[in-house]
Amino acid sequence: MTIETVVGTLAEAYKSLRPESILHADELMKERQTNKRLRHQDFYTADGEIYFLQGRKKVPTLAMTRGSSNPLFKDSTIDAYCQQLTKNHNYHPTADEISRALHAPDTVVVDLTKLGLEKGIEEECSYLTIDTQNYNGLDPEEQKLAERVYGKGRDFGLTMKMLAKAGINETRVFVLNPGYVRIHAAGNSFGRASWLYSFDDSHFVASDCRVGEPEALRGVRRKIIVSGKC
Repeated sequence: MTIETVVGTLAEAYKSLRPESILHADELMKERQTNKRLRHQDFYTADGEIYFLQGRKKVPTLAMTRGSSNPLFKDSTIDAYCQQLTKNHNYHPTADEISRALHAPDTVVVDLTKLGLEKGIEEECSYLTIDTQNYNGLDPEEQKLAERVYGKGRDFGLTMKMLAKAGINETRVFVLNPGYVRIHAAGNSFGRASWLYSFDDSHFVASDCRVGEPEALRGVRRKIIVSGKC
C-alpha cells in the first residue's frame, strides 16, 4: 500500500483516503525525518480534539484521540461536522461518540489548567512553547501533550533534533483557552480539527475550525470500484 498526499478541503481529502490509514501529527513528524519534501507542506491530521469539563470540579480538559476514535473522521459524520466547524467553529459529537473517544486506550487526556500556556493572537487560543534544544523542563502534563504531537520517547528527541537542525528554535502547540472551554463546554462537550504547519515554524494546532481550505492529508487512497454492464 502506497501512502500519498492528497490536497483538498478536509472533507474532500478525507473521502479520497482510507480513514484508518490517515496519518497523525506524530507519524507525519517521524516521516519528515527521512522525507524532506513533507517539511514544506501544511497538513490536516487524523488527530481528534474533544474539549470537555472533567469531574465534579469541571476542569477544562482536552482529549486527543487517534483517528480510529475521532468522531469527525467517519464517513457518516465528516460532512455534517465540517459544516458545523465552518458555521459555528465547534462541532458536537453524540454522547456515544464522546464516550467511545474518552474510553479509547490510545486517547490522551490533558488538563488544560496545568499547561504553561501563553496567549495567542486569536482571543480563544493559547499555546504551549517547546524549546527544541532545551525541552527537558516540561511538566508531566506538558510532556504528555508534547509527546502526543511530536512522538514518544526516542522519537520525541529525534523530532526536536530535526527541528533544531532546521533552524526552528521553538515550536508551539495551540489549544483553546481554559476559559473558552469553561463557557462553551458547559452544556455539551465539543470538538475541533487538527492542523500541522510546515517547517516555516512547524506549529501544531489542536483548535482548528478552518476546514474549508485546500490543504494536505496523507494516507492510502481508497479503491475506486467501477461497475460495468453485463
